[in-house]
Amino acid sequence: MKKITLLVVTGIVIWLTALIPNIGVYISDSNANPIGVIDVPVGELVMLTGYLLVVKYGFKIKFNYQIRRLSAAVKPIFWRHYMILGLVGVSLNAIFSKSLTNLFQVIPTGQLGLAIFASFLGAAVVGLFEETMTRGGLFIALVGLFKATKRPILNAALLSSLLFGLLHLTNVSVQSVPDTIAQVIYATAFGFAMSMLYVKTGSLLLPVVVHAIVDWGDFFFNVSGEPTLTIRTGMGPLNIFILSTIIGYQGYKSLNEVERKRMMDKI
Repeated sequence: MKKITLLVVTGIVIWLTALIPNIGVYISDSNANPIGVIDVPVGELVMLTGYLLVVKYGFKIKFNYQIRRLSAAVKPIFWRHYMILGLVGVSLNAIFSKSLTNLFQVIPTGQLGLAIFASFLGAAVVGLFEETMTRGGLFIALVGLFKATKRPILNAALLSSLLFGLLHLTNVSVQSVPDTIAQVIYATAFGFAMSMLYVKTGSLLLPVVVHAIVDWGDFFFNVSGEPTLTIRTGMGPLNIFILSTIIGYQGYKSLNEVERKRMMDKI
């Protein structure tokens, strides 16, 4: 019952948060003409605070945002792969963004600083919220529901990652259907990679950091409103999908009994 309740509560929080409008930070040129807008999801931060209190005191579950004995939990090559994933995401956003001209030729210095600050804030909030909801609440609840199966962690990671990918269907209102489908696919693979990073480290901190790095490119380089990781840009979504799949698979295959038990004992 506890597992199902956590699943339902997490779903409700995600749904309610989607109804809260973001705060738009408008970026202008030297003549005060608007160039683009960076959405800062303050509502996610408010809802997340309440959710964490409910999970901690109502469900007695700690997601853990600390890193202990990192070198023992994650092999150096495995850790480097996650950093590569984050850097690839940022690089692809920069390479394919039509807003690069705006950033370096149109936006005045003061506005550029505002864009950097707002994009970091937005990416950090999104990374924290989405990782807590999906790798935290959904994943842990599903691990509990799949405990009787042969591969509970794998099953929970796959399903929670699929749900994470499907959440991006809401973006169809701001982009084309093919682009949205592509986003659902590579977001699902990315979610699986983040799930394995959570299991490997026992902490949500690194998934939040990697997620924020990838999303920062969307916030900052897309100030002109042009989505970058789309099928029109060619290899962007495919690269993220392939790299995430490889890292996720490698992470699962390298899990040891201590890491598995630690995750199973969370609920």
